[in-house]
Amino acid sequence: MVAKLLCASPVACCSVAFASPCPPIELQPQVLTPQKTAISAGVVVAWVGDWQRLELPYDEDVTEWKVASKSPVLTELAPGLEIIVAAPSATAVVDKNGATIVEFTVATKVGAILSPPARVTVTRTAADPKTTRHPWVRTTAKLAGAPPAGVVALVVLAHGKPVSYGIVGKERGVEVFGDTTCNPHPAGTVDVQPGESVQLAWVDAGGRVSKPSRAIKVVGAVAR
Repeated sequence: MVAKLLCASPVACCSVAFASPCPPIELQPQVLTPQKTAISAGVVVAWVGDWQRLELPYDEDVTEWKVASKSPVLTELAPGLEIIVAAPSATAVVDKNGATIVEFTVATKVGAILSPPARVTVTRTAADPKTTRHPWVRTTAKLAGAPPAGVVALVVLAHGKPVSYGIVGKERGVEVFGDTTCNPHPAGTVDVQPGESVQLAWVDAGGRVSKPSRAIKVVGAVAR
């Protein structure tokens, strides 16, 4: 089966897989880099969207954020996952009102890059259309053990190109793609199908990306 591209415009859009028209659900910038982190590449920012908006303690207009009094330089790691590149003299990212979003230091020594993810299974689970009125899809990377210390995200690559990501917590299962009735996705997100092969890469709190894993075949499942 062929991977399904959900959005092709430069702005976020709702999934076309299910119900239409979509209610307005906006993606919000969520900073994944913890306070006071020594960053080596940049501050990690994820764009997330849900029915309930996050109560963020800062203004969401990233174009108005400042790093050392300058507009941020953004580098995309995956659709909806970026890093704010910081100059050596920078110590914080602030919003347009001057409120501090995240404080950090710039690492003077760069440690070893994380090893690629290993012993991981990737399963795409879909709701059974015979038993639900509200279809959904969830793709999960299941780790053999706890995630490495300092990791904040897991990137999915298909044919060598980043197509989605998941936010990493303490759990062994990381949701790297999710689709419910009419929820939004960052432009360029791909719903990788069962039978296709993907690779995975860690992103640490300082914005560095590990080397990709070996190829992993996506397994399909139907929720009962």
